[in-house]
Amino acid sequence: MSIHYVLFSCCYLIETVQIQIEVLEKVYRETRRVAPMPKPLLPRFVTIPELFEHEESIAL
Repeated sequence: MSIHYVLFSCCYLIETVQIQIEVLEKVYRETRRVAPMPKPLLPRFVTIPELFEHEESIAL
């Protein structure tokens, strides 16, 4: 096996890996762009019963 063949094989392997990385990056960007926004787990305003009791005592 000649050194030229080994170098060519290494270059080809590196180029193949680089192409695979570029494809993965493109797929990642595309899926992020299309992915729906996550819905919040809790409503924007959370009601806490203890807070209302405290407000009532201040009002009295």
